[in-house]
Amino acid sequence: MKLHRLAIVRQKYRPDGGAERFVSRALTALSNQNLELNVITREWQGEKQDDWHIHICDPRKWGRISRERGFAHAARALWQQQQFDIVQSHERIPGCDIYRAGDGVHRRWLLQRTRILPAWRAKLLMHDRYHRYVMHAEREMYQAPELKAVICNAEMIKREIVEDFDIDAKKIHVIYNSIDSSRFVPAEERQRAVLRQQFGLPADTVIFCFVGSGFERKKRRCHFISFLMVYCCRRCMILSLTSYLKQWPVDCPSLRQRVAVVQNLLSKARTGFTVMHLISTH
Repeated sequence: MKLHRLAIVRQKYRPDGGAERFVSRALTALSNQNLELNVITREWQGEKQDDWHIHICDPRKWGRISRERGFAHAARALWQQQQFDIVQSHERIPGCDIYRAGDGVHRRWLLQRTRILPAWRAKLLMHDRYHRYVMHAEREMYQAPELKAVICNAEMIKREIVEDFDIDAKKIHVIYNSIDSSRFVPAEERQRAVLRQQFGLPADTVIFCFVGSGFERKKRRCHFISFLMVYCCRRCMILSLTSYLKQWPVDCPSLRQRVAVVQNLLSKARTGFTVMHLISTH
């Protein structure tokens, strides 16, 4: 029986990244589906199964634009030469069959960032050569006749794609991120006490934990949580938990900026609060 040849495109694979975990879990789930599994990437970090075919596609790069453009051209040339049956891309590359919009719509993300920037910086951001390249590549991909389906993890992203690119909504499929219920289970009281002691958290303090980064894009969620804090508790503590491959110093400017975003949102609340930033190297 002939196997259908599936290629998944991800420019850089790191085992701690969200999109990368999606790729590895998808590959694991598809291993018994009569498919030949292929990955096109610049580099692969982490484990792989014997039936995964890793295609290293690493053209020279001199900057962000050449990095994106070079990989896009090389990856497309490779999948055309290999004549895969299905190409699912996690990068904005025209010509793929399926695109997973894990990063949303780039223009909308830029607009969210401009909301917290001075006017002159916002203007520079929207006219930046790299961002203009990404927006152009994104539009080309959505307009390419080869595109058959788009996967996103939120109705908001689906709505933005339809509005910005005039894509048929039937092409876009919302698949929410799953949770491994065997790994992520509610902690026991003893475990909670140990963690509170480890991080110096008062036993009677309500904890709100932001997991991830990119708070400019998640501003609405920050507003919602600050609203809950005002009406639900007198004293709160905000934990901003960000995972990095390499540990950054706590006083790094970008980390201070993320903490400042939360502090600014809560500054109008008539309640006491504390903001902490934890760094995970796992």
